[in-house]
Amino acid sequence: IDYIYLGTGHPEYDLKITPDNLQKFTNAKKIDLALENVIRETKTIVDTGKIVKEYGQKLESLKIDYKLIEHPVMKEVSEVMLFLGKPMSESSATLVMKADDKYVAIIRRGDTELNIEKTKQLLGVSSLKIASPDEFTKLTGLPSGAAHFLTGLPTYVDKKVLEKEFIYGGAGSLEITFKYKTSDLAKIPNSNIVDITQIKAKQRILTGDRPTG
Repeated sequence: IDYIYLGTGHPEYDLKITPDNLQKFTNAKKIDLALENVIRETKTIVDTGKIVKEYGQKLESLKIDYKLIEHPVMKEVSEVMLFLGKPMSESSATLVMKADDKYVAIIRRGDTELNIEKTKQLLGVSSLKIASPDEFTKLTGLPSGAAHFLTGLPTYVDKKVLEKEFIYGGAGSLEITFKYKTSDLAKIPNSNIVDITQIKAKQRILTGDRPTG
């Protein structure tokens, strides 16, 4: 048995734990700590479920098409795409960035990288950097690493995202990914389609072998 589900008292959510953790919970000497862990994990499950549900409702109100896909907890986009069996070119990343004294969201394709100088010129700023995890959560209300497209910030969608018919992206949870119809992304409020990325250069692997001929 990989997991055991325990009731949480919430009508929609159960707590998923491993048998090893269940054994810890039944240890009388650790019952107080166990209860704290249950409460903390249950709150995370309930909060994340609420975030995904509300996000889906907002997408529907904007007529942005999506498909919900569940998977194990994964923070890295590359892990999710490997699990789905899809190339990085069909993934997306939402970057929350501090541009001088303001914040913006940038949506780029997973196989591209941001052209910093071009982006600073577009935004008319001299400083551009990724928001800290604390800034990210404070601005979006989302856990770090679980960005989705509706951050509430001015949003810039790189045009390479639109070259694909569908794109995979965040949904506010590390266990759920949404598949989006890219033609709908122009419906994101306060958004603009821009050209600010380039395809990542492929890394050369040096083996020490010398060509002969």
